[in-house]
Amino acid sequence: MKKLRILPLFVCTVFILIVLSIRILYIGISDCSQSRSIIKQQSSASVVFSSVRKEIFDRNMIPLTSRKISVLNLTPKGKISEKYISDSKIFPMFSRYSKSSPASHLLGYNATDGSGLSGVEKKLDNILKTDKTLSIFYESDAGGNPLDNTDITTDNINPSQDGIKLTIDYHIQRIAETVMDEYIPKGATVIIDINTFEVIAMVSRPDFDSSDISEAMISEDAPLLNRAICEYNAGSVFKIITACSLLEKDFKDTNSYYYCTGTYDKRLPSSHVFNCHKKDGHGYQLFSEGFANSCNCTFYDAGLKVGGEALCNMAKKFGFGKTHLNFNNEEASGNIMKKDEYSESDILNMSIGQGDILITPLQAAIMAATIANNGIRQSISLTIPQSAKMKFRVVSEQTAEAVRKMMRECVLSGTARQACMSEAEIAGKTGSAETGWETPSGEYAVHGWFCGFFPYSAPKYAMAVFSENGKSGTASCVEPFTKICEEINKIYPLKQ
Repeated sequence: MKKLRILPLFVCTVFILIVLSIRILYIGISDCSQSRSIIKQQSSASVVFSSVRKEIFDRNMIPLTSRKISVLNLTPKGKISEKYISDSKIFPMFSRYSKSSPASHLLGYNATDGSGLSGVEKKLDNILKTDKTLSIFYESDAGGNPLDNTDITTDNINPSQDGIKLTIDYHIQRIAETVMDEYIPKGATVIIDINTFEVIAMVSRPDFDSSDISEAMISEDAPLLNRAICEYNAGSVFKIITACSLLEKDFKDTNSYYYCTGTYDKRLPSSHVFNCHKKDGHGYQLFSEGFANSCNCTFYDAGLKVGGEALCNMAKKFGFGKTHLNFNNEEASGNIMKKDEYSESDILNMSIGQGDILITPLQAAIMAATIANNGIRQSISLTIPQSAKMKFRVVSEQTAEAVRKMMRECVLSGTARQACMSEAEIAGKTGSAETGWETPSGEYAVHGWFCGFFPYSAPKYAMAVFSENGKSGTASCVEPFTKICEEINKIYPLKQ
């Protein structure tokens, strides 16, 4: 009787054990992936290590940012490091910038939180920043340390096509950078499209690594400085302004002869002696010849004929004395002399770009573009699409044409004749700007300039090349200007 009572209990127990065994077997076989997923979720970890910014592209949608894949390291403690650490796990990631990034001064650099600190990164920070982040995911132990066999996955590793489009041409920018690296250790180059007044290239040297500016911050060469928008003594490129002022006042003066003895010997109230760069003088020459030869005495006479106020007003019409890019606090406005009354000494200095006349390489390129554009200046563009452009006439077509011819003659027979054989058909004006400040070697610094346009018969690009303490425009700027033109002609034939 007792056995009969135990039997149902035994059968029930066996049944329950069988059911539990089947369930365990089912979980172990059929539901294995789900279990693994749960376990993986419980052991997964992630690290957010960067904010996501929109990309920056050139005019042809060639990326200017995120061009290089770098290797980052996930350390045994679950930290991200750019330096290799023993037993760390590596994974690829696009770097926004690197040592070889183009247009470093124009694009600028970012803070550790990703916000823009200079250049386009700062100017357009509100557009470039997003609420997205870059993260990596991995499996970890209870202490948060990566497991040995873990796989690293990332989100947002690939650059987005969402971003801003600049007027810069990547290929021309690279040409200008390469030539600057070869010829000019300190200086700048700016290239402008004459038809649209878009900035096609902007280079400043020395360069810096946008991904790590620590060395640049302590360098005595000030590599973080964007010299393309810094102000410098103008020198003889300002003679374009003097020439325009004279021709607008009396166009017949182009047919007048000027006499140069090497020293401006007219009676002046000042005891200061005003010389020409050619000590024995140029003798008699037409105004156009004086322009090509960059004869100071010719322009002393021209400046006195038009007066200081006319020279200053003409300079302002060309865009001197003001900023053009609204570029944070990085862009200088330059300086145009402001006086109620100008002495003869003021006028003589101003007529050849000396004294208190300060301009930027960008402004010099705008001046050349305006002459090449039949005397019409437009507002400068840096991004695409553009807002409505300002256009206004600076000088008459007749004056612009006359100055273009003089700039061409400067290349054919004047101070820039080393560029005369170029197929790019260059026209321009050299400049040597005395600064009055002494270098560590005890010499006085003299900046070199060459600004112009090409090709002469059908102007396409205007350019200014500046060499800090380059001694003269003829010696330091004409050759790199020519090389840039010829390299551009190889990829974008100028005569079609």
